[in-house]
Amino acid sequence: MIEENPTDTPFPSYLIVDFFDNKPIHVVFSYDEVSDTGYVVTAYIPDSNLWADNFRKRK
Repeated sequence: MIEENPTDTPFPSYLIVDFFDNKPIHVVFSYDEVSDTGYVVTAYIPDSNLWADNFRKRK
């Protein structure tokens, strides 16, 4: 997990990084604890010019 945003609305959100075929992907998802439901907000390939530390920290 890269970031937690507990005050995002309507639900807290999280930014995670994973790798697919050795390529990074960032996924932003939110989670509704009441209904136990997760939502993918967006997914993207991070720009290597903007990210360091194996795509885990912004430059």
